Amino acid sequence: MNRKGGTGMSEGNRKPTLQKLLILVSVLALIGLSTSCQKLEPPGGPRLSIESPSSADAIPAEYGELIAAVPHEDGKWVSFWFEKTDKTIVGVWVQTNSGKVGKVITIPRS
Repeated sequence: MNRKGGTGMSEGNRKPTLQKLLILVSVLALIGLSTSCQKLEPPGGPRLSIESPSSADAIPAEYGELIAAVPHEDGKWVSFWFEKTDKTIVGVWVQTNSGKVGKVITIPRS
């Protein structure tokens, strides 16, 4: 024992050991968390789809009745929202400067 009543370890020796222990515990915790994670499956039911249009010059009548037209805040795009007879929602993005159809999103409804 030294004069202070300790075990002979100085503060300088204890600090690196504590840091190593903390790093080891952190690494083990990360390994444990990463191996116990599972990919979540999306809930069952209809899924939306985003696709390129069949025609870049026209919006097909099969998309249904127009229910809304929403301009994008930058003024370069307008989204047109349609409802099919089966209640499926179809969103169509059109460039305002060229009139070309961009992407089409289909949202099934149950």
